[in-house]
Amino acid sequence: ALAWVGIAAIIVAYINIGAYWSNIELAAEAGGLDGDWAGQVISWSVLLSFFGCFGAMYALKHFDYDRPILVTFVLMVFAVGLLAVDVSAGIFVFSVAMFSFLWIFIDVYQMGGVSAADRSGSAAAFIPGAQGLGQMLGPFIAALLLERSLGFDAVFVLCAGASFTALLIYGLIYLSNRGRQAAD
Repeated sequence: ALAWVGIAAIIVAYINIGAYWSNIELAAEAGGLDGDWAGQVISWSVLLSFFGCFGAMYALKHFDYDRPILVTFVLMVFAVGLLAVDVSAGIFVFSVAMFSFLWIFIDVYQMGGVSAADRSGSAAAFIPGAQGLGQMLGPFIAALLLERSLGFDAVFVLCAGASFTALLIYGLIYLSNRGRQAAD
């Protein structure tokens, strides 16, 4: 059952990812930043995803996946939520860099968690579908917010809210696993 809860958390986490990536450059331009510059920042920041793989691997070797995923989601809530407050150049660069680095952590930890919870691989087979569903829902919900003239602030509140919801889900899974381990 925990593996399927993990699949639901992947959908929620990917709502953030889909909404963020589909709107970040538009939000930068709407916030008064140069679109070409913002595009360059986004392009170069994607390299941080590669380094995020090494960071996730290092953390997994030292901490397993439970605690690092919680810390990662706390940082993600902060990184995307800041844009709901301000889209200055410094905050934009910080947010894009943190997002690019952290979303790989989230992928690695979520996949590891689902695989550990369901050794048969049944739930793990749904990971790509869960990611795709979240990536579709995120931009869709963001578009609805923008259509209702709520602005990019609302989009980034959506992103932070999705990350916070995933944090809560994984926090409950973590507490459930600790309770089981204490009982054993």
